[in-house]
Amino acid sequence: MDDDSNENPDTTPPEESTDRERQATWFERWLAQLFEDRFLWPPHLDDASTEATPSRHERPPPPSALYTYARHVPYFSAASTVAAMDGEQVPFCVEDSVGLKDDKFMVGVVDRTFGDVDSHEPRPQRDYGEDIERHRDVPKEDFGAFMKTGIPPRGTVLVSWQSELKTELIPEAQLKLLDRALYVGDVVKRSAKDHISGTVIGSRAVCTLLPLSMRDDTQRNPAAADDVSVKAVPAEELLHVHEYNEGALVIYKDWVGKVEQVYDEVAVRLPNNSVVIVETPDDLEPDDPDVDRLSVGDTVRTKKGNLRRGRWKYGAFNPNVQPKGTVVEARTVSLNVHWLARRFISSESVPADHIEPPSDLYTDELESADFHVYDAARGTPTVLPTSPNDIDKSYHVAELAVGDRVKFKDLTAAAVKYDGTRSLPNGYPVGKLKRIPRTETLGYDMNVFLVMQTHTQVTVQWQDLTITEDMSQTLIPDPNVGDDDEVWPGEIVCSVEQRQGHDPTTSWLTEPAKVGVVQSVKSRDRIATVRWFETFNVRFAGEDLIPPVETGRLLDATEDVSLYDIRSTPSLNRRRGDFVLIHPDSALYKINGELASTTNAINWFGEVLDLGLDGLITVRLGAALPVIDVRVRIERVTLVYSSDMDNQFDFMPTLDGESIEDDEDSEDDSEFDTDSFNEMWVDMNGEPIGATEDEDWSTEEEDADDDDVSMPDLIPQENIDTSKTTPEAHSDNERKESPLILRNSLPPGIYVRTWESRLDLIRVLMIGPSDTPYEYAPFIIDFYLDSSYPSQAPEAFFHSWTEGNGPVNPNLYEDGKICLSLLGTWHADERNESWSPGKSTLLQVLVSIMGLVLVKEPYYNEAGYDVHRSAPETKLSSALYTERAYFKARAFIAHALAPKLLDKAIVAATSILERSEQGSDEEERDGMNKISLGAVVMLKRQVAKLEALKAKAT
Repeated sequence: MDDDSNENPDTTPPEESTDRERQATWFERWLAQLFEDRFLWPPHLDDASTEATPSRHERPPPPSALYTYARHVPYFSAASTVAAMDGEQVPFCVEDSVGLKDDKFMVGVVDRTFGDVDSHEPRPQRDYGEDIERHRDVPKEDFGAFMKTGIPPRGTVLVSWQSELKTELIPEAQLKLLDRALYVGDVVKRSAKDHISGTVIGSRAVCTLLPLSMRDDTQRNPAAADDVSVKAVPAEELLHVHEYNEGALVIYKDWVGKVEQVYDEVAVRLPNNSVVIVETPDDLEPDDPDVDRLSVGDTVRTKKGNLRRGRWKYGAFNPNVQPKGTVVEARTVSLNVHWLARRFISSESVPADHIEPPSDLYTDELESADFHVYDAARGTPTVLPTSPNDIDKSYHVAELAVGDRVKFKDLTAAAVKYDGTRSLPNGYPVGKLKRIPRTETLGYDMNVFLVMQTHTQVTVQWQDLTITEDMSQTLIPDPNVGDDDEVWPGEIVCSVEQRQGHDPTTSWLTEPAKVGVVQSVKSRDRIATVRWFETFNVRFAGEDLIPPVETGRLLDATEDVSLYDIRSTPSLNRRRGDFVLIHPDSALYKINGELASTTNAINWFGEVLDLGLDGLITVRLGAALPVIDVRVRIERVTLVYSSDMDNQFDFMPTLDGESIEDDEDSEDDSEFDTDSFNEMWVDMNGEPIGATEDEDWSTEEEDADDDDVSMPDLIPQENIDTSKTTPEAHSDNERKESPLILRNSLPPGIYVRTWESRLDLIRVLMIGPSDTPYEYAPFIIDFYLDSSYPSQAPEAFFHSWTEGNGPVNPNLYEDGKICLSLLGTWHADERNESWSPGKSTLLQVLVSIMGLVLVKEPYYNEAGYDVHRSAPETKLSSALYTERAYFKARAFIAHALAPKLLDKAIVAATSILERSEQGSDEEERDGMNKISLGAVVMLKRQVAKLEALKAKAT
């Protein structure tokens, strides 16, 4: 593909250096210019004369790696990096490593931010053993509100300080951003205002380590940390101190599982040099209240009985010795494992163990040859050829964070390397590793270190296929990563258009007309370049694939398509960092194209490294001996575990920015949601059933000769038609009075119909308000007033006509749910009231839906997003959501076949097309008045459909 074809105005990369000598020492120069360690500042930096300090404004040269298949751009900007490190114009994120500007020894981790809605759990004190502190610059009333809602006030963050063991709500202006936790597979941007985004495809990190045995001393004298810490230690040289950790993936025989709980036996060295394995480790109280799991070097105290009943390794119980000491060993004796999947077997292979292993594994199982801990940091033993998307064996290293306890993989080699004689190119000392001999610790290994700071550099592949290397703190997580219409290179996409000959009676089954692989994306224009498969067999039942699935051979030609004409489905895609099972009899290829030979036992499980532009994915068989990277078709793997699975809960968005789990009893909806009930409202094709004479949509003042009876006029009138008589059998006065109240109180744009035989059923038509993405679109909602009404809210069912392309609004679900506090589906607070018997009415529900749901900027109806309304960093996300909502709402008009609405909708859509095609590229888009090029393509198609419907109706 020609380079010019991938040009995107979203990035303007600097020119690439060609100085090979400078490239050879790039990593060292990176450390010299960008490594700003909180424990690495020599005294002379505080003096007026700093000529000896290397300039931070000299752009470092690019890395030495040359990429063949995509253009590589060394996107280091000294100005942006320094600004990021100073905390200027860079939003703080959860898990960020931060420092206090006026105290270089204060280092901590961000726990909560105003912008991260996932961190806004109420009553935050429940998560901490010690009281949360308030910085003096945070007003008391703001702090009180935070302690209740869990939402940090704008401009503040909650930080857990590692150096003083406290948690504090503090203004962002007091902080300096040191590092950002980004992992392979994360989608990032340089700014929330940027259209283009990229995927992290590689990372490398260096750490500052402090001996855990010296932590207490350095807390009393922070300056002492400079003398005992070791700087610029690559993460690949380190291991977590515990061999088994919660969340780790393990393999036992033919099963893969995830560790849920770890049980350790703990040995404590007492002041008299005796060592005991305590009877009950849970009764040990660490001096650090935030320690979740004890490790070597922790100081603890306990009751004397816990020591007396323990197993003594050295010495014996002495009641005169204080029951406190230092942990010298924490040995795992059992694991609780949640088993995820069993390997696939072919008919020719040896039968696998079909019986699921027990949830609890003990020492015998852990030490057996059948048990393995999957180590994602293991690299291939030799340097393999570069893959089409430029991933090599160094793509993955141990994921370390500030506060982690670690040890060296090779302590002897580390002691030689960090002997105190080495320094960084700028002259700063690296430090000396002071090894603790086992002879001084009764034979126990006490060489455990605390990660005090990290610096991470990530490799990012952008949507236009450029690849850059960036300091992680110069990037932010992409807020639009969950959008249905966002795609990235290597993803498999399906056309929204369905295959010809599709049987309309099998509405549960969908067959896309085209399936292909995204080659690149012009994000500003909302256009993707796709290579389609020549032959394929892909069918869906909802979002699930129907086997067998085949993708076939890719065509040579590419096609530019609108992002609104394609969709990416999770069932047909894998992400970098996903763990998968490889199907038996799959063709496995090394990344250089040769058939891979895997003769060892564990060649069926691995981690996704890369998404190829040819439809193949690269999988690292990390448990194989030796480790090997193979390429395989996407349909030949099955997802076992993804980081997204950690939060698989059924949550719905709420207008008030909060969410609750939908725990309504499904049986309560049985009378309302059955197929037989729905048949009263729509026919088999989804069209409204023809009404009898007394059930037509009408108003009291409408012209009897009006032929357009399928939809009412938009002019405000008496908007309800009820029967002249009410069956005396209905004794519920409230249900009889509801239509009468609505008769005289309905606002413009809302129309109601009732049935004389079923006064417990009400159908409501809402016409989307002008100047919103829902303008002129008809929305139909059915209400059921059961015997509990009005003591309880009515039940509601929303008719969605988006044809499986996602909800038209965050609060209007495709399955008919309406998320509204008045209906009892959300939390109520001071801003959003709940249903109140004797006070709340059906009219309130209708007004709330019209005024709070069908709004101009529906993006902020997402859970927790209301606090970001009008924030500059969310304008682009809001405009993109509005753009999508507008298209989906046009489908409602086409479905309803309403000629008068069609006239208005066609005129409005045509005006948008004219403004979008005539406006300049610099003119800001808002999703309605001016839209992207990809959206223009889609809207023209929809206007043509609307005009065809109008011609057919006339």
